[in-house]
Amino acid sequence: MKITQKGYFCISFYGIILMVILKLIIMKKTIFILLTFLSLMYRSQVATALTTRAALDELSKTLTQTVDQAMDRADYSVASAAMKALSVLDAWKETNSDLLDKAFTSLDAKSRDTFSRMEALSNDINSHVEGYLDSAKELTVRANQITENLITSKKRSFILDYSPKVIFPTLKKTVLFTISGVNLDKAKAKYKLKNGQYINLDIQGPTKASFELPVSELTFDIQSPQVFKLELEHETKDGSFLFIPYYAHVKRTLLISSLPSNFGNFEINGIRTFNSEERKMYEVDAGEFRATNSNVWKMANPLVGFRWDLRNGEQARKDFAVTSYGGEAARCENIMWGDSNEHGISIQARCDRINKLSLGGWWHGPGHINCGVKGPVYKIIEKNEPIAANSGIIKWNIDQLIDIPVDLTSFQLKVKMYDGKERIITNDYADGILRVIKNSNNIIVRTTPPTSF
Repeated sequence: MKITQKGYFCISFYGIILMVILKLIIMKKTIFILLTFLSLMYRSQVATALTTRAALDELSKTLTQTVDQAMDRADYSVASAAMKALSVLDAWKETNSDLLDKAFTSLDAKSRDTFSRMEALSNDINSHVEGYLDSAKELTVRANQITENLITSKKRSFILDYSPKVIFPTLKKTVLFTISGVNLDKAKAKYKLKNGQYINLDIQGPTKASFELPVSELTFDIQSPQVFKLELEHETKDGSFLFIPYYAHVKRTLLISSLPSNFGNFEINGIRTFNSEERKMYEVDAGEFRATNSNVWKMANPLVGFRWDLRNGEQARKDFAVTSYGGEAARCENIMWGDSNEHGISIQARCDRINKLSLGGWWHGPGHINCGVKGPVYKIIEKNEPIAANSGIIKWNIDQLIDIPVDLTSFQLKVKMYDGKERIITNDYADGILRVIKNSNNIIVRTTPPTSF
């Protein structure tokens, strides 16, 4: 086939067009690949920027869970440790905001180890593994390490810690809180009331401040502990422009837990030991009295285990009488009180001579008769008897008086506290918050709120 010049020109022209199109397609793919690469790089940078923040946010969630679980079981020492760690973590974020957008791996090894260990400790506590109380102590140590680093390395204003973290019902109108931190004298710190009003903190120096919080701002339940938030605001130096400093406005939320108004409740049971008297009339035959023309005496014994009741002296004698049975030429005369006691009554009988005429002549013999006594006997019986069960509510700082009989010999006081724990008390008792004192006619249950956790 012969190609003309015109045809060659057409083929060349379309070839050039095709090449241009191919180049454009290649360039487009290149651009697409480049854009995709840049997008991936951007996304990688964004992911990296979130890594440190995400790591610390995850740690905050774990610590918050620790606080919630510790409060549910009223383990305030653990709750306090976790609250302190949260507070220090917030302070670290405030003072290291420039590091939050960097990779967690870019932090120094000591910081990475501290944060990682804190999360591991919190997980151990939340799982309630053996030795979790030691984990709570180490958590506090780790928080203190962060605190030391912050104090020595930064010039910003920030809040490190606060106390108390756990409060109890009080009759006072305000509760004093203390704040520790850095450059607080330049922070213009204040806190917010429920009505939106702000109150300035009382600054005692660069590292310490305090404020009196009205009790009306606190939340107290009768039976259950509560956790509430207190909002603080302050300023911190965030840089400078042309040697003129500018400041950032920072908000801090303090977690405060409150003990319930009631310490708990009690139930008491006990045994009283007392003497009971059994008294009844008893008649006994002292036996045969036999003699000739003489007086005869015998002792009439009380019922076994009993005593003759002679406790009322002359009056008691009126209840006694001499009894007689059969006999001849004899008579039962009277009771010889001078020779009698509660173990035996002395009875006197007169026996004469028996004179009988029979076919063989006169027969003589001793007179005889059976004498006895009738009168009251008694015995003292030691008895044990349960007292009526008693129960009631125990409040903080108010003595609970439980009346008891004076002859109470044993008791069991079951105290169920606000945290669900029970104590079984059987004698005088004392620990850090509970004291039980047994007196002759009452038991005092005394509570003392903890001053710190």
